[in-house]
Amino acid sequence: MRTVEEKQLNETKAGWWNAPNAVSLTRILLAPFIAYAIWTSHEYIALLLVALAAVTDFLDGFLARTRKVTTPLGVYLDPIADKVLLTVIFIALGFTRQVPLWYVCIVFGRDLALIVASAIAMRFSSYNNYRPTIWGKISTFWQIAAAVTAIAAPAAPFTHTVIYISGAATVWSAVHYTWRGVSFFVRR
Repeated sequence: MRTVEEKQLNETKAGWWNAPNAVSLTRILLAPFIAYAIWTSHEYIALLLVALAAVTDFLDGFLARTRKVTTPLGVYLDPIADKVLLTVIFIALGFTRQVPLWYVCIVFGRDLALIVASAIAMRFSSYNNYRPTIWGKISTFWQIAAAVTAIAAPAAPFTHTVIYISGAATVWSAVHYTWRGVSFFVRR
């Protein structure tokens, strides 16, 4: 277990520009190319780019752990990259009607609400527990599954089932995050 001083030294030595952060930025840069592939009905290219984005998601965490290079920026950049990627994908899928508008609103609305609530909490409190919960991770898993199935097989019956499960998981995670945030303020 590293001491606080060792961790701070590693963060200082790393600066903000390092391999894990560059990989996270790559995921953000892939988002418009994936959207373009979806809009132009190039499903195989979109799926290939989504797979590449998934590799970058694994790789940034792997590099940060193995090289012991963590930065405050990296802690926020990784989940931001995930949200940017999924939001752009779902907006593209919504415009092409491969997923229903209500689903895009649920995914986008939950993420927007989390961002606003986090900003308010950071401004007016000492709340700093912004790690994803198990329900947030389950929701993200189902969102990825919904994106992949909607790109690969938009007309397949199982795609609608995955979208409904993902929508329910996203709503439940929003309820859980809300409960967690409210319970913090009630205890204070």
